[in-house]
Amino acid sequence: GVDYNMGNFTHLHLHTDGSLLDGAIRVDKLADRLIELGQTACAITDHGSMIKTYEFYDTLKKKGIKPLIGLEAYAGEKEDHNLFHTLLIAKNNTGLKNLFALNRCGYDNFYRKPRIRLKDLDMYHEGLICTTACLGSELADLWKKDIDYTAYIEYMIETFGDDFYLEIQPNTMEEQIRYNKFIMQLSLKYNIAPIVTCDAHYIRKEDADSHDTLLCVQTKKKKDDEKRFRFASNDCYIQSEEEIRAGLTYLPKSFI
Repeated sequence: GVDYNMGNFTHLHLHTDGSLLDGAIRVDKLADRLIELGQTACAITDHGSMIKTYEFYDTLKKKGIKPLIGLEAYAGEKEDHNLFHTLLIAKNNTGLKNLFALNRCGYDNFYRKPRIRLKDLDMYHEGLICTTACLGSELADLWKKDIDYTAYIEYMIETFGDDFYLEIQPNTMEEQIRYNKFIMQLSLKYNIAPIVTCDAHYIRKEDADSHDTLLCVQTKKKKDDEKRFRFASNDCYIQSEEEIRAGLTYLPKSFI
């Protein structure tokens, strides 16, 4: 069965200001916050961009924190308008080279946003860890529409093997809570380990309003526009392990 020991928490889904007009985490401030929380490793997973990779790696290494290099890619075929978030993290040098290759593929296949295709993943998956990412993922889309997800899961298992993980996030959105419960069911059904991330876009909870202003700049909307894009919760910050555990008390005790 799946080992549900959560262990020491490491942020594996995090957006710096390299996620342009979407992430608001400055790398120098990130390192200080991680030290404050006693966390010894962290990943960078900017949206469709690896522009902050060197600064992130260099800054965290100097602070004694293990840097993990990742990317939250947009996945989809150029012929349609669907774009699904796919989280990828390099576990070795081969994975890092493939991550850069996939990032390049995204811009070679640019359509509204940098996008990678299934054939790109087929070619450059070695050395990479892949997770199901957030509510913007293909799995979440299938779940929302009540469409059979078997083909998706089987493709990911065939491609990434034991390096494919189901992702849970502790934000307070009702949809996220229902999705997390679904993920736990999938974990048991397929014997795939779940991981917990925060999808951090800013450093502290009180930064949520500043981040919301950033989203307004991105979408060219005014803050009082009720129809504009906004995050549905204010939980997308660098949480402590205690906060994360407290936000997942509805899951099995053996997990948290």
